[in-house]
Amino acid sequence: MGELQPVTDGVSEQGRRLAEALRELFAGLGVSVRRYGARRHRDPGTVSGYLSGRQIPPWEFVTDLVHDVAAHRGVAGTPTTLNLLRELHREALRCSGSPLHAVQVLQDQLADADRDARLAAQREQVLTEALLIRQHRIADLEVRLRDTEAAWERERAEARREVMRRETSYAEMEAERAYLKAEVRRLTADLTAARESHLLAEERCAHLERQLAAVEGPAAERQATENPPGQPSTAPARERPATPAGAEAAAESPTEPSAHPSAHPSTEPSTESAAEPTAEPAGPPSADSSGEPPAEPSVPSVPARRRGSGRTPAAARGGAEGGAGLLAGPAAGGGVAGGPVDRSVDQPVDQLGGGAAGAPTTAEPEEEAAPAKVLLVDDRPENLLALEAILEDVGVQLVSVSSGEEALKALLTEDFALILLDVQMPLMDGFETAAYIQQRERTRGIPLIFLTASSHEPEQAVRGYESGAADYILKPFDPYVLRAKVRAFVGSYQRHHAVGRAGGGHRVRERLG
Repeated sequence: MGELQPVTDGVSEQGRRLAEALRELFAGLGVSVRRYGARRHRDPGTVSGYLSGRQIPPWEFVTDLVHDVAAHRGVAGTPTTLNLLRELHREALRCSGSPLHAVQVLQDQLADADRDARLAAQREQVLTEALLIRQHRIADLEVRLRDTEAAWERERAEARREVMRRETSYAEMEAERAYLKAEVRRLTADLTAARESHLLAEERCAHLERQLAAVEGPAAERQATENPPGQPSTAPARERPATPAGAEAAAESPTEPSAHPSAHPSTEPSTESAAEPTAEPAGPPSADSSGEPPAEPSVPSVPARRRGSGRTPAAARGGAEGGAGLLAGPAAGGGVAGGPVDRSVDQPVDQLGGGAAGAPTTAEPEEEAAPAKVLLVDDRPENLLALEAILEDVGVQLVSVSSGEEALKALLTEDFALILLDVQMPLMDGFETAAYIQQRERTRGIPLIFLTASSHEPEQAVRGYESGAADYILKPFDPYVLRAKVRAFVGSYQRHHAVGRAGGGHRVRERLG
């Protein structure tokens, strides 16, 4: 019974087709029935009965045979083959009248139902897990959406505050611009008025000089006609009382006094006559060694002038004295009024004023210059405190502010020799503050040093130098190096202002000289 038997004649058509399909699969194994029965732990006679159609095999035998053939050939069994064999197996069981076959059909149906139940349970588990995953994802998304909405609300509030700050800053800048425009208009009007006043004063000076020349010209011609040069005066000396006006004219006259005191006799003693009494009375001139009488010096008549005018004929004529009479004052120390006065350019301005000619004066010492100011800008108080401690011994006045806006306000009212500026600050960072400083004509020339610990990338340093910085220092820095740099910039600022003050004084002396 261990050999493969032919298909039985009394088998139904459905059983024959199933047996032939199984025999075809078994032939692909290339083994005997006995050997295959031993492999699957089945009786060889039972296996031969399944293949000959005498018995309908259980479905388990059919699936084992399909798997063994697929393994022998090296290919997987296709679902089409299994479905075809399943249909043949069911048809064979349906046509069979044996109770065992009915039990087998029920068992197969139970197995199918159990398989379907297990597949449904697995699918239920998979779907449940997928549902839980999606529910958890929905809950996570809801939390993230709430956080995002809260963040958006904070950002919107911050944006609104920023807009309000920008609007306030814009309004302040507009107000500052309007104020500066008004100042420009006022200063322009003042400048125009000053220029007009200067032109009017120059025209008045020229008119007065022409009047002086017109008055002094006829008087000089009349004096020359009355007393020709080289001839003694034949007219008797006339007495002329020394009135206050005559004393002022004599004091302001640039000519020397007459050698003969009798030329100006007076009934009242004058200042000169009181200081130098007459040695002898007036008489005829004596003859010199050549036998000819000496020429009597002529006394030119001095036209009347307003008191305190400070002008002399020599000053009006612009003669060889170079306009020295413009600043001449009353004589002192027994000197002759209207005498020569040193008008050197190097003479102090206070000696060129209305003081006594030749009187020794002492120049007032120059006031000690105030220390230069250095502006410190940082939003962190501890950094400002550290900078103040480092620069305490440099000899400068430190002004500390905590924002770029405060720095710009300080620069509107004070002059600084140097600015130390932090890069990372809220609202307005160091680069934006430097840009505003460079835009203003008043603060464009102030040296600026960036102090930052934000980045060691060269692009940040390049941006700092492009913003107008004179130096870019990374934190932490050496305090000695920072002090040396501050001293260098402050020294350059002080030398520049010292040269400016010296140049202004020299121009004043040249104008007065």
